[in-house]
Amino acid sequence: MRAVEDLRAQAEEQLSRIKEMELRIADFKERNSTVSVERSSDIDNQQLISLNARVETDKQIYDEIRTKMDLIAQSREDGTPLWELNFIAVFPGVNELQSRLRLITIEIAQLSETYGPRHPRMIAARQSLTQAERELRDLVETAAISFRNDYNRARANFQNSRNRLEQQKQELIAIDRIRPEFNALMRDLEVSRQLYDHYLSRLQQASAMVAIDTQNARIIDSAAPPNRPYKPNIPMNLAIGLFMGVGLGFGLVFMLAILDDKVKTAFDIEASIGLPLIGIIPRISRVDPVEKARIVADNLDKHTVEAFRSIHSTLKLNEESRNAKVILTTSTIPSEGKSFISTNLGITFAGHGERTIIVDCDLRMPNVGKSLDLPESKGMLNYFAGEAELNDVIVKDFVPGMDVLPTGGRSKNATQVLTSSQFEELIHDLRLRYDKIVIDSPPLAPVSDALNILPLADGVVYVIRFNMVKRKTVNLNLRRLRESNVPVFGAILNNINASVAGYYYSDYYDRSYRHYYMQDSLNSEETPIKVPSKSRKRQIEGVPLEKV
Repeated sequence: MRAVEDLRAQAEEQLSRIKEMELRIADFKERNSTVSVERSSDIDNQQLISLNARVETDKQIYDEIRTKMDLIAQSREDGTPLWELNFIAVFPGVNELQSRLRLITIEIAQLSETYGPRHPRMIAARQSLTQAERELRDLVETAAISFRNDYNRARANFQNSRNRLEQQKQELIAIDRIRPEFNALMRDLEVSRQLYDHYLSRLQQASAMVAIDTQNARIIDSAAPPNRPYKPNIPMNLAIGLFMGVGLGFGLVFMLAILDDKVKTAFDIEASIGLPLIGIIPRISRVDPVEKARIVADNLDKHTVEAFRSIHSTLKLNEESRNAKVILTTSTIPSEGKSFISTNLGITFAGHGERTIIVDCDLRMPNVGKSLDLPESKGMLNYFAGEAELNDVIVKDFVPGMDVLPTGGRSKNATQVLTSSQFEELIHDLRLRYDKIVIDSPPLAPVSDALNILPLADGVVYVIRFNMVKRKTVNLNLRRLRESNVPVFGAILNNINASVAGYYYSDYYDRSYRHYYMQDSLNSEETPIKVPSKSRKRQIEGVPLEKV
C-alpha cells in the first residue's frame, strides 16, 4: 500500500508538470499569434505556392492586355482603323455597325443609279452613312477605353499579387525564427507525458496486486426471466418498414427527376439553358390546325390570347426587341410549334397597330401557308424565279394590318436560295414596307437554314415544346446561335398541359383567375377577327368577297 501511495504521488507530481508545460506552450502561442508552428508553416507554404501561381496568372493576363494596348497604340501611330484589330472587331456592337455600314453603302449605290446626289433619299442615305461611321468610331473608342481600364486593373492586380507574395515570404521567415524555441517546449512536454504514462502504468499494476489479496465480490441482485421477448420488436420493425418504403419511393421519384433531361420548367430554360422565359403557351385541345394558326384572330381561347399579349408586352419592355423589325422564330427539332407561334405572334403585332408580314422561310417543309389555308400555287420561289412580282405573291391583309408571304412550294436548294442576294434584297425591301417582319425558319438541329438567315435578322425568338426536347440538345444548338452575335430575345415554352402549368406556373395558370377570364369573355366588347378559310382561298384566286 505504501508503494501504491508513492506511485500515486509521483504520478500527480508529473501531471502537475504536464499542466505547467501546456500553460507555457499556450503562452508561447498567444505571444507569437500561432496555433502550431508546423501547421502554420504548412499553411504558409501552401499559400506561398498559391500566391506564386496567382502572380504567374496575373502576369500572364497583364502581358496579354499590355500586348493589346501596344497594338492599339501602334494602330493609332500608323493611322490604321482600330476595328481591323481582331479583339476590337469582336467587341459587342462593332460587327453589327460594320454590317450596317455595308448595307447603307449598298443602299447608296442602288439609289445612285436612280436618283441624283441632291435627292432627299440620297441625302438621307448619306446622313445615315455618316451617323453609322460616327457611331462606329465612338464604339471603337469605347472599346479602346475598356481595354485601357482592363490594362490598369491587370497591372494593379499583378502588383498586389507580388506584394502579397513578398509579405508571405516574410511571414515564413518569422515562423522559422520561433521554431527552435517551440520545438524545445514540445520535447519537454513529450518527455513529461511519457514519464506520467510510466508512473500511471506502475500504479495500476500495484493497485491490481493489492486487490487480488482480498475478495470483495458479492451478489447484489438475482437475475429474473423477462416478461416479454427481446426479439422481434414488431412496432419498431413496422416503423422502419414504413420509413424505408416512403424514403425509397421519394428517392425513386427524385432519381427519375434527375435522369429526365427534358425541358419542362422555367428553371430549365433560365438557369440550365440561359435564356429568359418570355411566354408560356398552354396546350390547345379540340381545335383543328387551321383554326389553331389563327387562334388569336378568332379569339377562340382566352388563355392563349392573353399569353400572346403577354409575349408582346415582354418584347416591348426590352429596347433591343422593341426596336427590332425582323424577328426570326426557330426551334430545336420539328413539331415544336414554331409556325403556330409565328402566325399568332404576327396577328398580335398587327392587332396592336403595327404593319406586319409573316415570311415562310422553311423551304424544305413549308407550313405557314398550309396552316393558314392558303393556296401554294405562288409564293416566294415564284418571285425569285422571275415568274411573278413581289406584290402578286404577297397575300394582302390576311387579317387587318397583316400580310403573308408563303413559299409557293418546296425547294431542293434551300440553302442557295436563303444565301442569295435576291433574298437579302427581299428582306431589305420588306423592311421599308413593314413595321414587323416575322420569319418562320426551319429547326436548328436537322438543318442549318436558320443560321443563313440570322445575319439579316434583328433578333431570335426560340420556341421550345414542353417535355419534348433535351436540355443538352437545346444548349448545343443555342451555342451555334450565339456565335452569330444576333441577340436571342428569349424562349417561349409551348404546349404545356393546363394541370402541369398550374403546378409549375401558378402565377400564370392559377385556378383562382378562372372567374377573371370568364367575366372578361362575357363583358368584353372586342369582336374577334374571323377569317373563314374558304372565303380567303377564293379571294386570293380572284373571286370578290361580296360574291362569296
